Amino acid sequence: MYGGIKTKPVIEQFQRITRDALKQFLSERINDRLKSALDESESNPEVPPSDEAPDQVPDSETVTTEEEWQAFYAVKAIASQQVPSSRIGIRDTQSYCNVVLDGSSRKRICRFWFNRSQKYISLFDIDGKERIPIDSIDDIFRYADRIKAAIQRIDGSTN
Repeated sequence: MYGGIKTKPVIEQFQRITRDALKQFLSERINDRLKSALDESESNPEVPPSDEAPDQVPDSETVTTEEEWQAFYAVKAIASQQVPSSRIGIRDTQSYCNVVLDGSSRKRICRFWFNRSQKYISLFDIDGKERIPIDSIDDIFRYADRIKAAIQRIDGSTN
């Protein structure tokens, strides 16, 4: 890179050039990541409604239990009669677990409350949000029509 003698002024000049190049590189990388995040959030807004914000916690503190996964798969089986199963997702928080459409917390199909001695399912169909006590995962299938109604309300899909 430099064919001459390494004197103190030459070394300082290369340090300055290297420092400036590193700053510029990092700045460009940060800007690219921010643009990417903004583009992604504009195309897929997933801002939770204000009534849910206090319950949202970082994923590292939330553990989705086996029972929640089983309940999710039960709802997914019911929902897949109306929409492709790839559109059904799970959003877990510390106090409840949502089953959502298209990965959006604004498109809730139902919610599980399994962190208590009495387990509940909340349905978001035409009747609004209703918390229903259940004893087992199998009880979810009793509400298949209401789960389908929630999907109909959210998506307008029929099958």
